[in-house]
Amino acid sequence: MNQRMSLTWIICAPLLVVFVLVASFSQQYLEDLNQEIDDAYADMQQQLVRAEKVVTALDYTFTHNQRPAENILFKHSARVVNNVCQIKPIDGLVLAQGFSSNFAVPKLNLSYMLIGDASLCDTKPSHDPSLQTRLSMAPMLSFLHDMDEYIYGVHYVDTSGYIISSPDTLGANVTFQQIRDFIEESPLWSHAIAAPNMIAVDGPYRSVIREEHEWLLTLILPVYLQSNYQGLVAVDIGIRELLGRMPHLASGFGIIDLEEQPLPTEAYRPYRLVSNYVDYHQVIFYQLDFKAELYSFLQHKRGNLLVVALVYLFLTGGLIYLNTRWDRQHYAELASRDPMTGLLNRRGMESFLKGKRHSQYLAIAVLDIDDFKQVNDTYGHDVGDKVICYIGEQIENHIRSSDAVARFGGEEFVVYVTAKEKEQITRIMQRIFDAVCHDSPLIIEPGFTISGGIEVVESTAERSFEDLFKAADEKLYIAKTSGKSQLVY
Repeated sequence: MNQRMSLTWIICAPLLVVFVLVASFSQQYLEDLNQEIDDAYADMQQQLVRAEKVVTALDYTFTHNQRPAENILFKHSARVVNNVCQIKPIDGLVLAQGFSSNFAVPKLNLSYMLIGDASLCDTKPSHDPSLQTRLSMAPMLSFLHDMDEYIYGVHYVDTSGYIISSPDTLGANVTFQQIRDFIEESPLWSHAIAAPNMIAVDGPYRSVIREEHEWLLTLILPVYLQSNYQGLVAVDIGIRELLGRMPHLASGFGIIDLEEQPLPTEAYRPYRLVSNYVDYHQVIFYQLDFKAELYSFLQHKRGNLLVVALVYLFLTGGLIYLNTRWDRQHYAELASRDPMTGLLNRRGMESFLKGKRHSQYLAIAVLDIDDFKQVNDTYGHDVGDKVICYIGEQIENHIRSSDAVARFGGEEFVVYVTAKEKEQITRIMQRIFDAVCHDSPLIIEPGFTISGGIEVVESTAERSFEDLFKAADEKLYIAKTSGKSQLVY
């Protein structure tokens, strides 16, 4: 890392990673949700197919079994409640009437009721062939009602004015006016007559004969005898049970009749019910609740989100650590550099030489500008600073990467050079001397010169930097006092 990062970058860069991860988790959650919605639609369609078979079986039973049963196996009780005749099996049990005592007849709980005008109770079912025929088929309603929990009710509605319903609780509190209104005004009749060769559908609507007023969907088929309309069979489907088969989903399902109302705005992935035998105009949809889905997402992905939070903290902490490390290096670099020239200072040179592997020979040179005080007095300190920077650049340009140059203050420069031969060190120092003096007129007229003292030793000699520096400084003094503009070895 060669540049300090801003606080904004430290915060936002890990956030970008977090965003990508959360987006990935969200995409996975959405894919899982869509799959579960598809599974729910398939399950609902399957349940409706079963209901279609129930209503078809009822229609077949009431259409083709028209012979009165001479020996009816069911005992019934009849009573009038609120001007309504209620006929239902005694105790709801099938009696083994007519069978031998050795024949074990299973006891079945039957739950159905025939309701109609009070005059029906004046006639015994066994004396009325038509009523006896219908009543003998009533247990089938109870059997089919018990097949699935989503089937709320099974009915046969006769044009003569009575209804057989299972379970029997459906008819327990029905008034005669409700029966008449149902038979005369119910849309079930128009639905059944409008599509005699198709299963008609009514709903969703609220039940008026159940105390809970449940929302229902009703499948309807007409019953004919030799082309004469006798009545209809109907199967009530509880919408709560039909749509509630995926309770773990955050949002629920809804259903509407497209002929009654448009699709709501919150409908997500609507699914139109289809069948070759049913005249559906209903649509099931997922009622998308963003708050509920967000809560569900947080619950289902809390482990992943915890990992994301840890990743964010780790990345942020790592970037802060790198920034701190850069700061330390930067300030350490500043502490080891001369602010004017950017060269090493005394501390920087000493740090550079610690642990440095030298070639066969090494040299410490101390260079100084001749008559620098006169330059400052004549041209000013700004020009003097330019002279110092110029010399630093010339020295850096004419040494190798394995060498180093430092400014120890004022106009004094210290150069470290290492080589396999002494002559190579001499050539390098002479190249520096010539370059500085030759181009100095470009800085001031008529130019300037430098002097230097150079101490060259074998790298095996155990001499400290201070010792070498002192020896080179003494040779610089000799160069200064013996004519200047020269290098003394």
